[in-house]
Amino acid sequence: MIHFGTYFFSIIFSYFISTLILGLTVTALGTPRFFSKLQTWFLFSAIFLLLTVFLFSLQNHVVLHVLAATCATFFIIRSLYSDSFLKSTGITLYLSVLSISAELLCIYSFRAFLHLKAYVDFAGNNLYILTGITFTNMSMLLLTATVPAVWWMIRACFHSKVLFLYCLLPVYQYITFAVCMCLFEKPSPWMIIVGNIFLILGIIVDFILLSSLTNLIHKKQRQEELELLALQQKNEYECYIQIQKQLHEHRLLKHDFANQLSTIYALISNQAPIADIETMITNSCNQLKQQNIIEKNRERGVTND
Repeated sequence: MIHFGTYFFSIIFSYFISTLILGLTVTALGTPRFFSKLQTWFLFSAIFLLLTVFLFSLQNHVVLHVLAATCATFFIIRSLYSDSFLKSTGITLYLSVLSISAELLCIYSFRAFLHLKAYVDFAGNNLYILTGITFTNMSMLLLTATVPAVWWMIRACFHSKVLFLYCLLPVYQYITFAVCMCLFEKPSPWMIIVGNIFLILGIIVDFILLSSLTNLIHKKQRQEELELLALQQKNEYECYIQIQKQLHEHRLLKHDFANQLSTIYALISNQAPIADIETMITNSCNQLKQQNIIEKNRERGVTND
């Protein structure tokens, strides 16, 4: 457990960096309610830092500590961001999974590189705890940069080569993480200083990276909307041309039928033989039936010459 003494304020500073990383993740996913994204990011980080210090007393109870932090995170997100209840819950769970994954990655790294057991060798040693927090932050940062790019690449079905490049960019963080682990034989102040330097540079790079990724995703969404709109306009234009063609054919049919009626009327006025009049009427009816058959076949997609 963390105790007040040497490196205590350095631990608070490391926790502040941790809250900046969490705030960066939430800001990239959520929609600020009152302020700009940058202001909401720092406000979220400040509130979460106070929450972290308040929950120091629960560090010996891991499950209770995680549950309290998760619930408090949800209420902070609901207060500062205008997203729906479902989305806020999703962001909270995403942060929890990301934090737990970063913690496990850090525990494994200390065991593999420095042969240290977390929660056993670190107990009561603020220097070791500070080192653990620093490298947990590095783990959190590299996951924060990698997961969104991988998710959007999978969602885009690997059609976007640019998104694949975004997945490659965070690789440098894995390299710096491994380098920091291999440079030192045991936790030391220099190890913490080097880790924090890489960490601060990584936060700046990831902020630019996530902002660029968000802009790229919005640009791709707008492009898809424009393509869908162009396809809709094309279909509407084809329907318009088809209707115009049918109207033209109907006008021709109406004109021909009017001429035939005039001819029949003239035959009746001139007292023409009944057989000629019946023949004319029969021809007119057959023409109308033929036109009706053509219209029905056209509706079924059949083309008749």
